[in-house]
Amino acid sequence: MSKLLLIDVLNNPKILLNIDDRLSYQIITEARHLSLLGQLKARCDRAHIEQDLPLPIQQQLLSGFYSYQKQQQQLLLEHQHLNEQLQGVISSWRYLRGSALQWLDNDMFAGRIKHNIDIYVPQQHVVNVEKALLNNGWRYKNIADYEETFYRRWAQQTTPLIHKQRRTELAIHFQLLPKTLINKLNPMPLLHHHLSPPSM
Repeated sequence: MSKLLLIDVLNNPKILLNIDDRLSYQIITEARHLSLLGQLKARCDRAHIEQDLPLPIQQQLLSGFYSYQKQQQQLLLEHQHLNEQLQGVISSWRYLRGSALQWLDNDMFAGRIKHNIDIYVPQQHVVNVEKALLNNGWRYKNIADYEETFYRRWAQQTTPLIHKQRRTELAIHFQLLPKTLINKLNPMPLLHHHLSPPSM
């Protein structure tokens, strides 16, 4: 067999039924490193093969999926906090990237782990949103001066925030693409289809 890649297994989980322990270990190790264990479990479930896998692999996949479920619960909790903290500051915002995928609850993205929460806020509201969050337990993540300059001058988002107690990371995007791109993008048609927070 030519070199087996994780992407091959994600596309066709039944491969796991026909490889030796060494290759299985490599695939599971790579999936764990890339935070894709939960997604691999979901793919195995959809292929109806999870119960046919060796028990140690089932256990690894299940642990990855538990992490995904915990993140879903954390996202809901953070959304409730954001609703409270941004009340009167901004009427709505959009979730982007991994956060949006988790809200979609789409089978194709089931198990996908995100590493922070990304929201889109129109640029005119960014200062007030940051101020509200900084007054409610959030602080700027410790980053180098170069990174600070990058975020403020060239990127499409503010310096990442981290919550003092919950350790959740939050990125506030004020445009969809970096400022440095020559071709500009009108975000409104795209954001119309992105996820806004469900009413609570």
